[in-house]
Amino acid sequence: MVEREAFDLASVERAWKEFAEGLKEEGKQGPAAALASAKLELAGTVLSAEWLNEVQLSQIADFRAALCAHLRVRVRNGALELEVRVRPQDAPERAVFLTDRDRYEAFVAANPAVDELRRRLDLDFA
Repeated sequence: MVEREAFDLASVERAWKEFAEGLKEEGKQGPAAALASAKLELAGTVLSAEWLNEVQLSQIADFRAALCAHLRVRVRNGALELEVRVRPQDAPERAVFLTDRDRYEAFVAANPAVDELRRRLDLDFA
């Protein structure tokens, strides 16, 4: 019979840390560190774990089934599901080429004293 006790994120996090510590004691530092760096979210019985990159995700791939089984036993709920993914990264901004005038206006916006300096030195854009 499958247990179905109620659980919360705190109990899941405790079980998660226990599993990571067990890996660390076995000398598996990489996967233990990857587990420690995961961001956990709980929605019903679905536990979502997010990592910064694919490398961290691949480090725990061999332990995913054991981790899921450990979590189910520790929180006493066989319906717990583990969803793993890499955090979406912001799209890199495209490089924008600025004219001298555009660059100057950006400097003035950041520091209006630049315009005063340009006027005092009687500088102009050619």
